[in-house]
Amino acid sequence: MSRRIIISGGGTAGSISPLLGVVDELRRRDPTINWLLVGTAAGPERDLAEIAGLPFHSIPAGKWRRYWSWKNFSDLGSLWQGFRAARQIVASWRPDTIVTAGSYVSVPLVWAGKLAGSKILIHQQDVRPGLANRLMAPAADVITVTFEQSLRHFPAAKVRYTGNPVRADILRGDPVEGRRLFQLQSGLPTLLVLGGSTGSSFLNHLVSAVAYRLVNDWQIVHLTGRDRDFVELQDERYHRYDFLTWEMPHAMAVANVVVSRVGLGTLTELAALGKPCLFVPMPGTHQEDNAQLLAQLKAGLVVDQDQLNPATFHEQLERLRKNAVERRVFGDNLHQLYRPDAVEQIGQVILQLRPQ
Repeated sequence: MSRRIIISGGGTAGSISPLLGVVDELRRRDPTINWLLVGTAAGPERDLAEIAGLPFHSIPAGKWRRYWSWKNFSDLGSLWQGFRAARQIVASWRPDTIVTAGSYVSVPLVWAGKLAGSKILIHQQDVRPGLANRLMAPAADVITVTFEQSLRHFPAAKVRYTGNPVRADILRGDPVEGRRLFQLQSGLPTLLVLGGSTGSSFLNHLVSAVAYRLVNDWQIVHLTGRDRDFVELQDERYHRYDFLTWEMPHAMAVANVVVSRVGLGTLTELAALGKPCLFVPMPGTHQEDNAQLLAQLKAGLVVDQDQLNPATFHEQLERLRKNAVERRVFGDNLHQLYRPDAVEQIGQVILQLRPQ
């Protein structure tokens, strides 16, 4: 009987994209495996599943905030509905293995699978585990981690250092195709702004406030997310998109400098390509730990959000534009974080996980 594997994550592309690289690897090794992607109804994972050729199922996802919010109480209902939906999926689909790289939508699925006898692999992307992974860790048979610094957070008997997997498509990006897709000029540097798959209001407003100056020296590809409330510059050198899927490898390939949050899915893809980046961690989140490591390794220009305004943002980008040596150092150091064997390692671990 062929293996049945669920991959789960959602809300943002960051918890799904690395797992799609593992799916590609295991499809090559064993094309008989049956796959199912389980995520949220509102996130980008349905689109990602369609592009990857994976069946998709959504379940309700609640979130427990570690601060006072009335939404904590309303989300209790979503958590219960999510667990009921997860039990139904597990009962009907009977997965041998469930694989997740975090997110709240995975918590009820992992525990429903554990109770039904499925094997569980949790991948810890960030330096510091988030609440979802800490809630799922006791159910895990194996926990793989991106950074050696994360090993201490989990029981030694079931944690492995593998690095973060990257989709093979990212490595196939073509700058010539990027210029064609985004109508870019060949002799002008390209600035790619990534606010995460759901968009960053802070970065969107920051870019909007200074875009009219930036286009004097840059052409901009700006990913904003679907919800936006800023003034969009009308200029042939400014190109705004809600979200990119199959086009993303070409956008990264053509970029000379990237402005990004510090989520690990995107970070690892940028590391694979050795791109010089201006990193702006999301305040009060695990991204600050990721950013601290990047700053220590001189693997990018790391600037806290409270230090940025339109003037300082423009200054930092001018620093990068004018300093080719610094761009090369940042890109080379970031590339050192990339482990090209991560996909194979995690794929091998999954193949070794078999229910009793």
